[in-house]
Amino acid sequence: MKKCYLFLFFLILLLTSADFSFPRVDAAEIVYTEGKVQVQFGKDKIWRGAKTGMRMDSGDSLKTARRSQADIALGKDNFIRVQEQTLVVFDSTTPGLINKFDLSQGELYANVESIREGLSFEVSTPSSVVGVRGTGWYVKSDLVKDEILVHEGTVFVKTFDKRKQLISEVTIFQGFKTIIERYQPPGPLEELSREEMVRLKQIKEEVLKHIEEGLKRGETTKSTTESSGIQKEIEQISDFGENIEKINEIKEQIEESFGPESESQEEPSKFREPDFQD
Repeated sequence: MKKCYLFLFFLILLLTSADFSFPRVDAAEIVYTEGKVQVQFGKDKIWRGAKTGMRMDSGDSLKTARRSQADIALGKDNFIRVQEQTLVVFDSTTPGLINKFDLSQGELYANVESIREGLSFEVSTPSSVVGVRGTGWYVKSDLVKDEILVHEGTVFVKTFDKRKQLISEVTIFQGFKTIIERYQPPGPLEELSREEMVRLKQIKEEVLKHIEEGLKRGETTKSTTESSGIQKEIEQISDFGENIEKINEIKEQIEESFGPESESQEEPSKFREPDFQD
């Protein structure tokens, strides 16, 4: 019994420590869904129906069917909208922060107005990386090309060949767009049409409205039973004394995560063939 309580003490200590090796990421939450939206947590092969209030961590995936979309809040003033028939993987270049999205195919709107100094926010396609340090932009990606539209601030775009060698890096300014053929340098800049500017502004206003509605309902910061990862499982344990078996399972997961086998695993490719179903 003493060993059990000793383990619980260290477990709580780890959860409240700033140096915890599994950093808590609670700034990526689904605030709105429309149509058929599904999520896949980490290495779990099962796709589950998305719900408002769900949290997304690094390694999680989200996909939308035809006539479907999802809005994701990413902390203060930052958010994305995932449009129909889109597959995106949540990623991170900084512990504890979702600041990168791997867009296999589809359309994604991103708004970034608040980010830590020195960090960037990126959307990656199979052959391009679009990044910012504060702006609003839209990315479309299909099998043969990417299209980047910027309606606020500026973005940098890096393009790569099939061997992942850098081809070029350009800056796109507010009010312009470019089309990038797969594994080619960006095309010439084109001015956004009035209709495009209005549509991008409308998307931003819609997502901000959904975030505000989520806050009023108390959903935007709510943890759900569908949350993934060791940290999320621990949050669902309300009575330690009656859940010793659950604690032991989590303990085994922690020990496995720090074992030598986890260090030698090769990271799989985040870009996958979309499987959209209505």
